[in-house]
Amino acid sequence: MLSIKQEAVSSFLQSSNPWRDLSKNWPDDSWANFADSLINAVAIFGETEHFAREAERCQVLGIQKDREKQCNRMVKKRNAAGLDVLSDAGAALKKMKKRAKDAKVCSAKRIKSELAAFESDFADLLVDSQLKPSDVRKVQNVVEEAVSLARKKGVDGMFSLLEKNLDELTSLRKRDDRGAFDNVPMWKIVAVALFLGVAVIAIIHCLGFGCRGNEISYGAALLVLGLIALFC
Repeated sequence: MLSIKQEAVSSFLQSSNPWRDLSKNWPDDSWANFADSLINAVAIFGETEHFAREAERCQVLGIQKDREKQCNRMVKKRNAAGLDVLSDAGAALKKMKKRAKDAKVCSAKRIKSELAAFESDFADLLVDSQLKPSDVRKVQNVVEEAVSLARKKGVDGMFSLLEKNLDELTSLRKRDDRGAFDNVPMWKIVAVALFLGVAVIAIIHCLGFGCRGNEISYGAALLVLGLIALFC
């Protein structure tokens, strides 16, 4: 029997499978390595926040001090573990960026059409979610930002955004509050931006290997919604 924390991690990892599968069409292992590092780190960060909420409940209620201390110890331990896993993502991203220069891309017309479909499909998928309207808007803002950047600066712009977001996620998780503020915490929004950035690169490149845009939007939406719904 799994604990609530373990169930959340297990469900999140399962929700990542369609998004991870995008890497199968990439010419080398850089995409898969980046995806593994990012997904596993985010899963650990999510688990960390479950320990944090548990400690906070003990503190507010003024009970189970030993449990509170143990949870706070686990927060530090698991967050450090997540940062360690995330540290591997930078090298994989650099290799992925370098490999992209030689990778096949779709025609400009096809990319334009698929980006528009991705933005629209993602919105349709968000409508079916249980997120609050204000949270849905935050997520869709990230989608629109990624698509807009891809239209203006192409894959080079997307890799620059991924590098920026990867640095930001690392910085947020190193803060005392771990970026865990607001209803949808900032660390989650940055993780969402990373997931969606990869999805947009998949549209530009992976479609050249026969993938479908609706598969990409579905995989990305499943992962994003899993992140927001399953973790504190």
